[in-house]
Amino acid sequence: MNIEKLKKFTRMLSVITICILLFLYLFDMNVLKIGLIVLVVNYFILTVVSIKSYFKFKENLNKKEFSKEIIVNIILLVIFIVLLIIRI
Repeated sequence: MNIEKLKKFTRMLSVITICILLFLYLFDMNVLKIGLIVLVVNYFILTVVSIKSYFKFKENLNKKEFSKEIIVNIILLVIFIVLLIIRI
């Protein structure tokens, strides 16, 4: 699978997961744990793919833009891990 397609898919999946979580959170708080686990796994995959593609294509990339993307992914991953730890 192409790296860009995988990154787009994981971003789309995370947005859909967040929307579903916000909707289901209104009815049942236990769903939040499952959704946070999905988001942690999703952002872990997205971060690994971003770092892997950074090192694979680092000559042809805009390094500042790509570095920001990696940093944002890591920050979101840490936020979701902290939320998951708090909820458990």
